[in-house]
Amino acid sequence: MSFKKHAKVSIVAVGEVEGGFGRFNTRMAAKLGRVSYFSRSGLRIDLSEVLDRVSSLYDISPNPKDFGLVACKANSVEIPNDNGDAFPKDELLRFEPRFGRRVYRSYEYKPFCLNHRSEDPKGARGVILDAHYNDKNSDREFVETLVAFDKTKDAVLAKGIKTGSIDGFSMGCSCGFTICSVCENVAYSRSDFCDHIKSQKMAKDRRTGQLIFERCFDVEFEELSSVGDPADPTARTTELIIASRKGMSDSERDVAQRFLQKNAGVLPSAVIKALTMGVE
Repeated sequence: MSFKKHAKVSIVAVGEVEGGFGRFNTRMAAKLGRVSYFSRSGLRIDLSEVLDRVSSLYDISPNPKDFGLVACKANSVEIPNDNGDAFPKDELLRFEPRFGRRVYRSYEYKPFCLNHRSEDPKGARGVILDAHYNDKNSDREFVETLVAFDKTKDAVLAKGIKTGSIDGFSMGCSCGFTICSVCENVAYSRSDFCDHIKSQKMAKDRRTGQLIFERCFDVEFEELSSVGDPADPTARTTELIIASRKGMSDSERDVAQRFLQKNAGVLPSAVIKALTMGVE
């Protein structure tokens, strides 16, 4: 039995595809005080090879020109997230024969989804092109992912990402077992949890003063999602550029875009098209 884990994700750069190659505006990463691997000057990203492999599976466009790009700080190293889950450096850098690569690179070619609805691959809005272990920031190391989102499949989501009005991202993974940070109890299922994890997660142990959280092992990263209700204030873009439309306020546009994002999987396409005309 494995655990399913979700955690909020920070966006560090948004880019465009020109002539089949991806390029980034580096200002966002600079404002965050982050060194972003994918938005570094001169880096050109060829989407064609990945799209050849996955466009049919995910029902996304095979044309690189139909995509936008976003670079994300997918998860910190060693530091527990708000859900009380931490990913040790040794685990992230461990070579996993099942993947034929290091664990952190299991992100690669996985789907970009809405609200963790990854059961049907054809519901994906894009694909994770690449993952990089970013150790160029003085405060902490993190796994940085590169996501390509299909602007033709979900125009509302694409526009929201580009403007910053849709900025709640979250990662999804499975892990085979976890270890308590205080008593080092090993849990392969919820029934194995120690009292620390059962009732005191993310509190400080009364006896030792240590923060209580789970260290995750036997990890496979399975997807990244755009989520409708981001709980982590750090998982937000730093540039909010919402262009007003006559007769519709910024706050009204924001509400409409979030509604469309959250319900895109169930609304008829005709309804989405009609509503989209009001927020573009």
